[in-house]
Amino acid sequence: MKLIVGLGNIGKKYENTRHNFGFLVLDRLAHQRKFKFKDSTKFQGAWASESDPAHKKIFYLKPSTYMNLSGSAVQALAYFYKIEAKDVFVVYDDLDLALGSVRLARGGGAGGHKGIQSIMNALGIREIPRLKLGIGKPKHEGQETADHVLQSFNSEEMREVSKLIDHAIQAIEAYLKDDLDVAMNRFNLTVKSPKNSSDES
Repeated sequence: MKLIVGLGNIGKKYENTRHNFGFLVLDRLAHQRKFKFKDSTKFQGAWASESDPAHKKIFYLKPSTYMNLSGSAVQALAYFYKIEAKDVFVVYDDLDLALGSVRLARGGGAGGHKGIQSIMNALGIREIPRLKLGIGKPKHEGQETADHVLQSFNSEEMREVSKLIDHAIQAIEAYLKDDLDVAMNRFNLTVKSPKNSSDES
């Protein structure tokens, strides 16, 4: 079994914000693969499942706990269905990657992202497979990080974001069909940041 988690914040005002990249990916994936999310208080989020010949069952989760408590939702679903921590795969935004960059990794630090940190804490493991989607650093000097991540993508950025969502879906499908190494080799993308900010590995 596998659990694919997309991180974001619930509520209409957050729908197309940078911090909701994970939600955007899972919403389009659900549309393409024709499964529907259902809200659950037990799992503290919207979840779905489908059958897959290779993994028997794949679960999808969008935590409704807000970002910094995402781990409690992931832990609840993983514990109930006896999904091992190594089979949890998380999709989220990354400040340290420029918009247009996609980075799959076996694990690593949280890089200041409270959602993935919460999941690492809840599952008690750092080596959580992940797909990070670059949103870049704040463009304007003095802009707070919190304001930047909760800012909506503009119309020009949304065209790029739409392509990245499709790319991310292909990466997830490669991970499910083959393995993480195959997905990393085929779908990692690096775009140089205009501010030359360093990428997290």
